[in-house]
Amino acid sequence: MRAATPRSHRSCCRPWSPRSASRPASSSASAVATIAYVTDIEGLWPKFAAFLHRNPVVRLCGRNQHGEYLHVNPDCVFVFGGDAVDRGPAALRLLRLLVDVKQRQPEQVVLLAGNRDINKLRLLHEVAPSPADRLLPPPTPAELRDASRAELLPWILTHTMSAKLAFGCRQQELAHNGAACDDAAVADSLIADVSADGLLLRFLKLAQLMYRHQRTLFVHGAVTAANFGLTPTQLGRTTDVTQWQHDLNGFFAQALAAVDRGERAGYAPLVAYQAPLSGKKLNQSSVVYARPTDDCFNPQLPPAAVVAALVAQGIDRLVVGHSPIGDAPSLIRSADFELILADNSYSRLEHGAQLLLDGTSAQWTGRARLDDGSEHMIATCHRSGDGGPLGTLDAQTGGLCGARLADGRYLLSRGLPGWQRSQVAAMPMQWTVPVSLK
Repeated sequence: MRAATPRSHRSCCRPWSPRSASRPASSSASAVATIAYVTDIEGLWPKFAAFLHRNPVVRLCGRNQHGEYLHVNPDCVFVFGGDAVDRGPAALRLLRLLVDVKQRQPEQVVLLAGNRDINKLRLLHEVAPSPADRLLPPPTPAELRDASRAELLPWILTHTMSAKLAFGCRQQELAHNGAACDDAAVADSLIADVSADGLLLRFLKLAQLMYRHQRTLFVHGAVTAANFGLTPTQLGRTTDVTQWQHDLNGFFAQALAAVDRGERAGYAPLVAYQAPLSGKKLNQSSVVYARPTDDCFNPQLPPAAVVAALVAQGIDRLVVGHSPIGDAPSLIRSADFELILADNSYSRLEHGAQLLLDGTSAQWTGRARLDDGSEHMIATCHRSGDGGPLGTLDAQTGGLCGARLADGRYLLSRGLPGWQRSQVAAMPMQWTVPVSLK
């Protein structure tokens, strides 16, 4: 693809600063907060550190009586999109920070629960101290059924939770903290996460499955035709998004109350809701495990009927994690709806992204490594109603113009078989193909 001269409709977003982000957007009671969003950190501290770097909404402060802590600026909201654990040696550190800031600034912090967070509730009955009390997932090998928890847990994490790094990462974090880190201690630590007063259980109790802020809806996975209006423990569906959010978050809270009571039957529906369907890598009936992509992780907008229902209720922007999208958050849009995907957990670089939203615009920064090995800064800003290629498909390659590089070119990405992704930079020759709703 040959480079073309950039057209005149560059975004007019102004960079946010700590000073401007701490002021209301207007003096009215309906002033729109600035939102900082990050998701799928999965214990990878460099990604969270990149999100925090010069962040005008949330910052990492020095030490108080509990150690380091996060602070959210006035008139701002910090949304964590879920999946705090599993793939990096900073899960405990991240959980402590998230739990602490939610408890101190509850109205300014939103925690969404991801599948990697919720599925650890399975450990309560699958890795019970007594083998006789265990309800093991298939196909647990016969030789592990009576094994110690230190022997059984790595197999469960690797083969049934897509968390093959979790055991080793916790071992590394415990060693860094000066704690016991033999296999038994690691198993005890991971199981303690979801036991009484465990950090992950405390996180879940402060979290929810859905959050709406004015025109923007946040879920971990996706909103689909299969899950729209559905709450697992209720008959039928609602078409009212406010009611759906209330019901879904209520279902989540009730399941966690059952955990406290030790009633597996009470939290089993939540464990099932967040999991992929048997033999598949998705569950389109769940806002936690649904994917807004095709089989190669190419983003797709929700069906036209779902978009129409959301737009009719004042929601024209959906923000999600869960589906890996490469090195940078990506936008896909139609004439009246926007979807931002922000799971950069499987990016080519340790560097994370910073995504900021307000009532009319979204901007994000980060770094990307292209297919040719070169690295470039991401500097994207989009105002609702903007024209141009951002959020549309390139006419020549079919790649998504999902983000903009600092040099003015666009990051074109395409999903490839085998969980791979192509990332190239170009100024599209033709002004791209609008995304149509199906």
